Amino acid sequence: MTLLSGGAVRDTRRLLTAVPDPRAPDAVREPAITIAANGYRHDMRTVALAVAALLLAACGVVGQPDQASWRESALQTVEDTSAALATTRTVVLELRKDHLPERYAITVLATKEEGLATTEGGLSSLQPPDAERVRSERLLALVGRASDAQRQVRTLVVAGQEVPGWLLDELDGLIRLLDRTAEELS
Repeated sequence: MTLLSGGAVRDTRRLLTAVPDPRAPDAVREPAITIAANGYRHDMRTVALAVAALLLAACGVVGQPDQASWRESALQTVEDTSAALATTRTVVLELRKDHLPERYAITVLATKEEGLATTEGGLSSLQPPDAERVRSERLLALVGRASDAQRQVRTLVVAGQEVPGWLLDELDGLIRLLDRTAEELS
């Protein structure tokens, strides 16, 4: 049973039915799965081909990169990366002061690391316009460095080791560099 808009109920048990395939010889008549929707019956192969054609049409077209949209995506990536590193830095400092439970700190750091990996992957999948190729490569390298620093911090905290000052300095430097890059992109 399916609840339709307006409170009407429709019996969906009859949507998938087995009917003999009329193209098969009489001795080998196997039922073909059909879908009945709005009174029409469709062979599953026809439905699958139609869905595949729609997916190919929707995904097969790659547009020429737009400089404004690329810059907007790059700016969002830079801001997200900077925010993740700032959170990481704060977590480390609060953990040092025993203001955070270690499990909570590990959870936050792992979440930020996953977010950075997603952000890095999203940026690397964008095709930059020709005018932005060099900046794109520099930005990918910067986000990669930020991701590496994040991973190092999380690894140390999980191992129960203190995060060294040089690594916090690295986070600070990356945050400043990301913030400068954000200003350039906006």
